Amino acid sequence: RAIVQARAIRQLAPVTGGVVLASLFIKQGNYADALATAEIVLQHQPDNPAALYDVGRCADQLGQALDRGIAALQRWLALTPRPAAPPPADVQCRLGGLYLQKGDRSAAILAYETALKFDPSFAEAQTALAALKR
Repeated sequence: RAIVQARAIRQLAPVTGGVVLASLFIKQGNYADALATAEIVLQHQPDNPAALYDVGRCADQLGQALDRGIAALQRWLALTPRPAAPPPADVQCRLGGLYLQKGDRSAAILAYETALKFDPSFAEAQTALAALKR
């Protein structure tokens, strides 16, 4: 029912409805539809922070559109002022995952190290970095 409502909202307000719809798809684990929906949001508002993050997150989860996911997360990090959520450490950690899937080990290490500069206690980045340095 929530998806039907979000689709109706998207007809009236493409950005707001699209962001909500993408979020609902992500909660269901439907990353392909979430990715497509976030891309539509970005057609209307290219710097929408939620949609940029969702593109990166979905690319990471799907293991597809890796370059697009990297570009979206890099754009998110370049936004001024930087969005309050998600934390930049999380964005950097997702970048690390995308780079790793691409086979770019050095870029992944740099992304995880940068995540830890933002948040030294970020467990996911600590674990990923330790595994790469073994």
